Amino acid sequence: MPLFAQPMRICIQTLLTAAATAVAIAAPPAPARAQDPRPNIVLIVADDLAPQLCNFDPEGRGRGFTPALDALAAGGVVLSNLHSPSPICTPSRFSIMTGRYASRATNLGFLRDTQRHGGQTAVAFNTHLDPDDNNLPKRLRDAGYTTGAVGKNHVFEVPGHERLAYTSSASDPETQRVLKDNAQRLRSAYHAAGFDYAQALYYGNPDADGIRELAMHNQEWITQAARRFIAENRARPFFLYMATTIPHGPHEAKRSWKGDPRVIPTGRLDAAPDSQSPRATIPKRLRDAGIESWNCENVLWLDDAVNAVITELEQQGVKNNTIIVFLSDHGTEAKGSVYARGTRTVGLIWRDGGFAVGPVANQAFALPDLAPTILGWAGATFDEAAFDGKDFGPVLNGQADGVRDSQYFELGFTRAVVKNGLKYVAVRYPDWATELPLAERQRRLDTLTAELRTRRRPVPTNDPQAPYSHLTIVPGGADAEQVSINKHPAYFASDQLYDLSVDPHEQHNLAADPAYADQLAEMQRLLRDYVETLPGHFAEFGREPVHAEVQP
Repeated sequence: MPLFAQPMRICIQTLLTAAATAVAIAAPPAPARAQDPRPNIVLIVADDLAPQLCNFDPEGRGRGFTPALDALAAGGVVLSNLHSPSPICTPSRFSIMTGRYASRATNLGFLRDTQRHGGQTAVAFNTHLDPDDNNLPKRLRDAGYTTGAVGKNHVFEVPGHERLAYTSSASDPETQRVLKDNAQRLRSAYHAAGFDYAQALYYGNPDADGIRELAMHNQEWITQAARRFIAENRARPFFLYMATTIPHGPHEAKRSWKGDPRVIPTGRLDAAPDSQSPRATIPKRLRDAGIESWNCENVLWLDDAVNAVITELEQQGVKNNTIIVFLSDHGTEAKGSVYARGTRTVGLIWRDGGFAVGPVANQAFALPDLAPTILGWAGATFDEAAFDGKDFGPVLNGQADGVRDSQYFELGFTRAVVKNGLKYVAVRYPDWATELPLAERQRRLDTLTAELRTRRRPVPTNDPQAPYSHLTIVPGGADAEQVSINKHPAYFASDQLYDLSVDPHEQHNLAADPAYADQLAEMQRLLRDYVETLPGHFAEFGREPVHAEVQP
């Protein structure tokens, strides 16, 4: 049968058609509401957006083409020192949605991993939010906000989700059943997580959590659902969480900005959504702007989505009473590590009239700070002790100098702290991992290699005795962390100390330098202080390890 046989044309998502978009976009403008003056909040989280591709960011000035984001930055504030504590997709989103470090996750998968590691927590793609977890959308809904979500998940637990083989046929009736059932389970999970509205959802990355025949981006589909939510809820305060799948891979044009605009994770729409600037105009606009950066097409496609959301806010008469937060989940050049090029992420906030702090805020902020800050804007009551993050609204309003004098990072088998220009990185593996027999190392490597080849991804190594990465107990590391392994000479060192004032890219490890012995001890004490406040332990830092017989 052809790929998109007739049964696929009746998949449950086809209600979001271009006709429906036209209704939403054509809704008559409404005056700003008077009965509830609290601001709408639109949180847009891009996936794997490099600062170097954003013209509004200090690192991307003149190198990217992002006119809509530039306009927001010009009227708002750029967060030049925003960091993800755990720079990969899932734990970053955990921190955004909870205001807490991802090692506080209590989902069964994370707890099992912690037990397996003898009580040492290992933050990775395992930190999911359960339906009964308190989180940002639930808190906002309790405060009287209408909540909506569109786009990528990758953090909310979806009970009953069935994983399909990547090579499954989209025309197979059983595949269609699973896709349909998964879509319903995904929407139900979002409703359980506190969202009143949940449409145009991806379970995770198109190329990692779906089947290859449908593994492509469809930003217009996501944008269409976002515009509909705004149009339907313009008369009351709302919170919109728009998590894009771009500019994360797949990057190739035929599966991203030049792909079939009717393809969605469950099949194919009857008509392509018409919710933002036409894709066909992207190359000419980039040429006219003189931009030739890698992946710049997908970044402009993303920027067009932001512009479409702004347009909808304007048409509905609510833009001037809306706060727009835009950020990426983490950095890209050292993703999968706690190095600065992984933790530092792009971010900006716009509101009518801007902020007293000025066009750029250089203070250190972290993703867990977003939840309490957003709740502060919403006028919601909350216990500050429930969050690891801090409300940085007073900093933006010029009423405070900052929210922290140090920063903490956790990912896989690493932890890091930063204070007064110094950064300490600790790499520790549980005993069972360091004692793993060669046969088991080979098995793990073979399993990863087979998966990467199926997905047509590069294979890092064929050597079973290669060292582990910071993120995974696999020789040579898995896929996400490959961008960082060869960029840091001391990557495999157990203890690393960097003077960021002269070595911002963390190339010169000072941990063994006697001249820095006191600073090293001080930073290790700081790390211990952080770890002791969190669940589990981390080698000699923090709480005592759990001694248990755990099979690898």
